[in-house]
Amino acid sequence: MEKIKICATQQVEYRIESHDSMEKLAADIASFADGGAISIFVDHGLPRTHVDTFVTALRSAGVIACCHPVGANEGQKTLDNALHIAAILNQSDTKRRSAPPVVIGGGVVCDVVGFACSLYRRGIPFIRVPTTLLGMVDVSVAAKTAVNHFGYRNRLGSFHPAVATYVYPGFLDTLPDRHVANGLAEVFKIALIKSRRLIDLLDVHGQVFFEPGGESNPFAREIIHLAAMAMAEELEPNLWERDLCRVVDYGHSFSPLIEMTYIDELLHGEAVAVDCLYSVLLSRQRGMLTEADVDRIFDIAKKLRLPIYHRGFGDGQLVADALRDTTIHRDGNQNLPLMHGLGDAAFVNDLTPVEMRAASEALSRISSTARIAGFPMESYVT
Repeated sequence: MEKIKICATQQVEYRIESHDSMEKLAADIASFADGGAISIFVDHGLPRTHVDTFVTALRSAGVIACCHPVGANEGQKTLDNALHIAAILNQSDTKRRSAPPVVIGGGVVCDVVGFACSLYRRGIPFIRVPTTLLGMVDVSVAAKTAVNHFGYRNRLGSFHPAVATYVYPGFLDTLPDRHVANGLAEVFKIALIKSRRLIDLLDVHGQVFFEPGGESNPFAREIIHLAAMAMAEELEPNLWERDLCRVVDYGHSFSPLIEMTYIDELLHGEAVAVDCLYSVLLSRQRGMLTEADVDRIFDIAKKLRLPIYHRGFGDGQLVADALRDTTIHRDGNQNLPLMHGLGDAAFVNDLTPVEMRAASEALSRISSTARIAGFPMESYVT
């Protein structure tokens, strides 16, 4: 038969909105409900008070909420868990377009439920309500969903953005400090390679997130907004990752394999933070940052209670394996984003084992004298 060519264009549009009350958030979700029941997938780590307030607000808005708990830690970010969620969608007679299910919780839960929705009936819409800082500044903007598989992070996944994401900073009032820092790591990442203004804000006001009522501080709100906006600016023109040179991959070149190797020790943001600092030292070695820049960056990391070292980054073979896998993921190129001045980045494709060893040794030396108040550094430094 003669050749047949099909050329189609898919328009993608989704929104991220911030609300200052649970009632407004529930009203927006109700507009999708079609007068019927909606499946609500709830992070089992979400405090009961938040769950009850959320469900009560939905019911007051006329939504019939059918809640289903979902495991929230990285070890539960599995294909089996996603298929279990798909089974719930099937048993609930979830429609293909109307009354989309809602996921409320942290990044792991949002990823797993989103992945299940991308599989079910070849893809159904869903709504995200991130409740962690990491979810609000990073997951909320992303179009990707995934589960861990084959011993690697996010090895199975899809591009399937939520039709809407609703951010309510009030959820942060019960977030443990370690998870606050975990989210600040992603803000730290995007600031270093994208926004001098955000670097300045984190330096002077980043600590407000650890204060009582900090989630309502105007500087905290500005930091969340600027971080999400910076992510959106980078993702929108390259949503399907046709171009594999992505500055938002900063902090994600070595950390994925190290994070999975030490999955019981490292949260995602913690692995990203150490990757960022390791990469800062690579930049310094190449003359892309001054010594004063490096000092300031490490000082900000300490203020944000970020870990500055993990023994995985001192394991030369593991670091080399991590970069090798990243190079495969980037289609055979390192495409390594490195800071080139504060708030800017450049790409490197010729990083050598000698440079990596030098950065590992330098990071180890710096960590030997580091002490971060309130952060259990001893569990991360060997």
